[in-house]
Amino acid sequence: MLFLKIIDDKDQELELIRDRYQSVIPEKFQWRTWAANPEGITGEELLLFIDHPTDGLFAHLKVLKSTVAPQRAGIVREVFEGLNNYMKSGYAMRMRHAHRLRGSARRWQTNDPRCQLRSL
Repeated sequence: MLFLKIIDDKDQELELIRDRYQSVIPEKFQWRTWAANPEGITGEELLLFIDHPTDGLFAHLKVLKSTVAPQRAGIVREVFEGLNNYMKSGYAMRMRHAHRLRGSARRWQTNDPRCQLRSL
């Protein structure tokens, strides 16, 4: 989940500095659309959104393709290919990720080039 937050932050930055930039992640699955709102979906609705076998977040990102940025889509696809959601409570998931990501930008700042997502 942290990967989605980071890539969405990077997408928002690129939207500001590049004309007509478009994220490879469809709007429905972008972090800012479903997770950034503290009053957003939770419980069974959140689990279904993430785990639905054909239209869920994980299912969609595991086969993500893009003609505009195939390499970037490939990175997202590679990250999600082997992942499964082991959280079985949408309420606990929302609380866990909200708590973890509060202030994550501060904790994850680094000048180490190995840790930068510039290539995305």
